[in-house]
Amino acid sequence: FRKLKNEGYKVALDDFGTAYASLEMLRNLPASIIKIEHSFVRELADPGHDIDYVIIDSLLSMCRKLKCNAIVEGVESEKVADMIKDLDTTMLQGYYYSKPVPREEFEKMLESQK
Repeated sequence: FRKLKNEGYKVALDDFGTAYASLEMLRNLPASIIKIEHSFVRELADPGHDIDYVIIDSLLSMCRKLKCNAIVEGVESEKVADMIKDLDTTMLQGYYYSKPVPREEFEKMLESQK
């Protein structure tokens, strides 16, 4: 992975925060992008889930210090999108923005925005 990164490729670490994508992996993998697992976002706007907000804030801070881009997965409402944007991140992913679409439909969406 280091060779790929040195050649200009970006390495993304998906589902960060799960057992499969841990801090240990982050230490050993030269990630350019860290995708924060949706389970931290799912109940973010619900009362009593302040811990999720603190975890996301801490992960985003860590990404900034490591000079990695962060993508927060699982954004499904405007309220959650606004909460996360307040944490100074711009890359969000989830059904609030779009459900998965076939490539052809995605290309049409891109063309319509030009």
